[in-house]
Amino acid sequence: MTCLSTTSYSLLINGSPSDLIQPKRGLRQGDPLSPSSLPFAWRDITSVSLLLEGFNLFSNTTGLQANPCKSSVYCCGISNADKEGISVVSGFSFGELPFRYLGVPISTRKLQAGECDLLVNKMVARIKIWSSRHLSFAGRMQLVNSVLMSVSVYWCQIFILPKSVIRKINSGGFGFRNLAIWNQASVGKLAWSIAQKEDNLWVKWVHAVYVKQKNWLVYMPSIAASGAVKFTIPKHRVILWLALQDRLKTKARLFPYGVTDDDLCALCGLHTENSSHLFFSCHYSTECCRKVLHWLGFNTHRTSLFMILKWAHRHCVGGFRKRVCYAAVAGVVYQIWKARNSAIWDAKVPSLDSSVNCIQSDVRHRIKSILGRKVSTRDKDWLYSL
Repeated sequence: MTCLSTTSYSLLINGSPSDLIQPKRGLRQGDPLSPSSLPFAWRDITSVSLLLEGFNLFSNTTGLQANPCKSSVYCCGISNADKEGISVVSGFSFGELPFRYLGVPISTRKLQAGECDLLVNKMVARIKIWSSRHLSFAGRMQLVNSVLMSVSVYWCQIFILPKSVIRKINSGGFGFRNLAIWNQASVGKLAWSIAQKEDNLWVKWVHAVYVKQKNWLVYMPSIAASGAVKFTIPKHRVILWLALQDRLKTKARLFPYGVTDDDLCALCGLHTENSSHLFFSCHYSTECCRKVLHWLGFNTHRTSLFMILKWAHRHCVGGFRKRVCYAAVAGVVYQIWKARNSAIWDAKVPSLDSSVNCIQSDVRHRIKSILGRKVSTRDKDWLYSL
């Protein structure tokens, strides 16, 4: 209750400040309780009921009430029966994504250029006002740097703005800030907050859900967190995720429990079989990955699954080819794990050429089956030439 009882105001009367006024209701601007206006709950009625109990306790304590006309519930991945139950319990109407919160769009997908029209229109409106005034070029430049750039700072600290939006609002030339670099630097502060484990709820949530006990400097997000996930075959995606999380039942994990006779790699029989060896220190897997990447026209000397995915993210030209590379790596991981299981259960290791042919066929048919209209003619020609 400290945040409710310590708020005070002072008014200027004839240029002199008045005595402090102690308000009886409301929250201080920027108060830590303010984000509670956008709470989250698990997708069941019990969690929503507990959340509403907290709302009622807050309302009974402060006298503040949620306005049903200005409140909405947003759901994702739940059945219609659960939605009806939540509607009955809460009494709020359902909204649709995307929606705006604190002036910025909230959505389940990457920020789209059309969602930035509010920002662009706001900046254009300022420019139209200035154009009607008799300002020198130096004055206009100063207004651009001091006013227009400050308008976009709030968005730049939250989102990576689409390139088309940056082109619209980036003045360019000497003396003007490069909005693209400014955007990257602003978002980079979020990565710094995560690396330093700053004491705020968002950083704690990121570490609890994603980073966990891993070193942030070498952390590699799951491919399921990117837009490339739809390019991968579902079963490939699952095995890739397990490999990235080191959750595959390798011999190194089974041998201590007496499940296997030894912990040697089933493919080469020379080294301990763990995820780092299978992907891609083993000679069989190294050659398989090398041939598949060469088939796509890529070449890298990296022999780690994390490093190959990071290399693909940084060096593959174009978003489409990058996603195809992700799908191919996922196919390699799946086929290597399948070959390893065949070596254990059937006592037979598939030939390298047969594994590579399976990967090429799977990737080719998968990409062609979901090929969209936005893919350029150049990328289509490259795909059909594989």
